[in-house]
Amino acid sequence: MIARDTEVKPPALTKRAWNVGKIATSSARKSADPVVDTRHILYALWEEAEGVSGVVLREFGIDQRAMERWAMAAAPDEDLSRVARIDPETALSTVGIELDAVQRRADELFGTGALDDLGLDPPLGDAAIDVFTRSKDEALGLGHNYIGTEHILLAFTAPTDSAGVGRLRDLGLNEARIRGRVLQTVERFHLAIDDDRYRDVADRAQRLRVHVDALDLDERKRARPTIETLDHEIWRQWAVLYPDPAEALFEADLRARFLAGIQAALDQALATLAADGVPLPS
Repeated sequence: MIARDTEVKPPALTKRAWNVGKIATSSARKSADPVVDTRHILYALWEEAEGVSGVVLREFGIDQRAMERWAMAAAPDEDLSRVARIDPETALSTVGIELDAVQRRADELFGTGALDDLGLDPPLGDAAIDVFTRSKDEALGLGHNYIGTEHILLAFTAPTDSAGVGRLRDLGLNEARIRGRVLQTVERFHLAIDDDRYRDVADRAQRLRVHVDALDLDERKRARPTIETLDHEIWRQWAVLYPDPAEALFEADLRARFLAGIQAALDQALATLAADGVPLPS
């Protein structure tokens, strides 16, 4: 266990992991469930198609209709008629996350006031809190300074009686299969980007995101759609490399097109920001 007085910072949620939380909350709200549980989280992991979890679950052959039918029909993690609603601040503090920090990060990613109606959303149930706690442990165990969708999916490998873990078990996806495929997928991404040219353009794209996050509110709002388009275009370059990007990128022509596509996406983002009057990084 990491002592509180060390300088090690808790891992932060990636944007796609944040989106998993938003999708899960929306799913619970649409179902009129009083809490978010593992049914909603597992569905959200599949729905966030651009995350590692979405890639892995699709590679296991899980399709959308089957996932939707299960999420609507499955028994909840606990007797919902006996669940007492708890406030979001209490639920988040249970997993070591401060509500103020959550609200600041949501404002940066999605605009000011993105969580103004947080109190109207169903809070995390006990099993969901357990999943996010374990996802933090999974990230730290792998030496990662972020919590991505892969870490949340790995949290479903724990032997519990939750609905989500039971669903994966019913599909024949035990801990060894899930963990092996997740780590393999993460590794192939790392192998595929082991190129100084990729690291250069990826670093510049990341610096642009950080620059936009530090802008004034009005400028950040103007820039946000362009950054989202940039992220989508970068992902689109990755998508053509499946099922094995590490192997595909050994082909010189494909690697060149991949790198050129990412560079073009970054150049277009910079040109769009300039045309919109958004200050560019020096």
